[in-house]
Amino acid sequence: MDCGVTLNYEGESSYVPFAEKFKECGVKGIWTSRSASPPELNFVKALDQVGIDPIFFGEATWYGEPVAAWNKDTGLLDNLNADMIFQMLENADKVPAVKTYSDLVSAGGGKTALLGMQSASSFLLGATAADKCGSDLMVNELSQIHDWTAGGLHAPTDPGKNMPAT
Repeated sequence: MDCGVTLNYEGESSYVPFAEKFKECGVKGIWTSRSASPPELNFVKALDQVGIDPIFFGEATWYGEPVAAWNKDTGLLDNLNADMIFQMLENADKVPAVKTYSDLVSAGGGKTALLGMQSASSFLLGATAADKCGSDLMVNELSQIHDWTAGGLHAPTDPGKNMPAT
């Protein structure tokens, strides 16, 4: 819906007028491409202050411990949907690749995170190509890989054509 609302990337002194405009406009859902920063979270609080509880759509940066901890205290993002191609860490009991990733990182005393899974996928993609042809021709081999999930960590991508998940 075009409610005529544009938020300042640096933040606002009060988000309540913007939230009121969304309420007047009848907004039922909100999508943002911005990261979960204090200004964004303050906007979510303002939505609650004016009495609306929209379904919230955010990029993968909204999936992680900082937002989960903030939401634990407020519950205002219980309707959050994060746009991700990767399996959630909470799915380790259902997705063997996530369990393997979690076990390997935890065994080394590391911290599991979405960025870590992305790194693991990139490493595995390179290792898969190098295993087939050696490091001299790795780029040529990578261009031949058209169905990549890192063993199930994420949705199918086509690195050979430089295409993300659909």
